[in-house]
Amino acid sequence: MNTAPLKILFLAWQDYQSRLWFPVGRLTYNGESYTFVYLKGAKQAQQQCGFEPLMSFPEWGQAYHSTELFAFFANRVMQKSRPDYQDYLSRFNLSPKTLDLMEFLGRTEGKRQTDNFKRDMCRLLRRSISL
Repeated sequence: MNTAPLKILFLAWQDYQSRLWFPVGRLTYNGESYTFVYLKGAKQAQQQCGFEPLMSFPEWGQAYHSTELFAFFANRVMQKSRPDYQDYLSRFNLSPKTLDLMEFLGRTEGKRQTDNFKRDMCRLLRRSISL
């Protein structure tokens, strides 16, 4: 039985025209597997602003499960091979020895300079909650 605390990140999307923010998804990690589900805010964003499901998660009502971090989120974790990796971790008070991907995403908001969708239209709320 897994006794690890459940870690939660909320995914928010911003409409580029109205500048409205919508909570569209929730990523959880129980110490063994990740789960992504859409929130009611995703349907509201669709109705009000034309938000569409992400390619990695095409069905609104489905719960997606994986033992590895989904590519949509993993692509927002800085590669260890980058020369500024240590400095980047230090800026967010993260240790490479105890690096937790959910903590990384929660603190950095998963931002990527080369990712226009992420930077311009959605963000991870700075929230990693242990329940």
